Amino acid sequence: MEAGFYFLTLKNSTLHKLSLFVLFSFQVLSLQIFAQAKFVRKASLAAQNNVGNCANNFIFFTPKGEKRTVYALDAIYTILLFYNPECEACKEFKEMLAASSIISANVKTGVLKVLAIYIDTDLSIWKKHLPEMPKTWIQGRDNNEYLYKNNIYDLHAIPTIYLLDKNKKVILKDVLSITAIENAILHKSNK
Repeated sequence: MEAGFYFLTLKNSTLHKLSLFVLFSFQVLSLQIFAQAKFVRKASLAAQNNVGNCANNFIFFTPKGEKRTVYALDAIYTILLFYNPECEACKEFKEMLAASSIISANVKTGVLKVLAIYIDTDLSIWKKHLPEMPKTWIQGRDNNEYLYKNNIYDLHAIPTIYLLDKNKKVILKDVLSITAIENAILHKSNK
């Protein structure tokens, strides 16, 4: 970058041309502004939904079209699972979560609710895969990528999983370990 400034502004340079320098300068500034905006967006996302803080509430839609919110879920624990059913890592995590006897037992007793949120826009994919989801989980979908577009949660990589307490405070963030979720539930339940 500095070489570009040097050769385009140096009067003895064969590349000396102020009009190119102006274009080059604006390109560099644009890139810096873009990089800065991207950094600010990422930092803003990272500052949200952290352990010990309340998770962002949002509206989701059930398969029947009902509007619900995360905060309206009444349970001691809530697992938020942001996913796409055609994502291999999401499928694997869903299967491990569903196979956990600790998770299943706590869902059965009502201590835990699992909210699985489809984050993409093709509703035919979501509806096609709904029968594959555990019946005891709450199924929901984002509305037109609202969560992503409005920076409510960092959903650049899925699955994205949070464990929340009864007050919707984050206990675990971006957790991909079933054991960590089980241990957090067992540890908190034994207090």
